[in-house]
Amino acid sequence: IQFPLIVAAFLFNGLRGLSTFYNWPALFTPQVILTTTIATILAYMLLYFAWLLIQKNMLWLFGFYMLVPIGILLWFVMRYQ
Repeated sequence: IQFPLIVAAFLFNGLRGLSTFYNWPALFTPQVILTTTIATILAYMLLYFAWLLIQKNMLWLFGFYMLVPIGILLWFVMRYQ
């Protein structure tokens, strides 16, 4: 969903900014490339999973992922009171 917008923003504004930045290869370290690649693959997989749930009319199951951060938050709140 966001990929076309990111590519368009980079092509319109990012290339101009990179062309004036003298040390642009320092921005693209192996860690940055690896993180971006993993995040892209994970986002694609989650969107595909959401699409499968939509096809089966079970998108409400996608809401259960919020139980993990809420549970962690409650655990920290109760632990440090």
